[in-house]
Amino acid sequence: MKKILLLSICLFAISLNAQQKKLQYFRSNDQSGLNVFETSKTDSVAFEGVRVRVGGDFAMQFQSLTQSNDANNLVDLGTDFNLPNS
Repeated sequence: MKKILLLSICLFAISLNAQQKKLQYFRSNDQSGLNVFETSKTDSVAFEGVRVRVGGDFAMQFQSLTQSNDANNLVDLGTDFNLPNS
């Protein structure tokens, strides 16, 4: 029963992703949008009302720095997490 439920959820999620309509003047975030620095100026998709795509990304990085010299007069560096960025 759990496998059938998991399979149905996955298929439902795939079908929702396939239903995204094209947007005017939109640069894709996948491989087809690489090396595209501006959207095209031609209107290839008819305007059907205001639509917005919302997405997000989050990265939390751990940093560990050390330093040394012969005079032994350096500031002690520690290890910690960097500020979150997106």
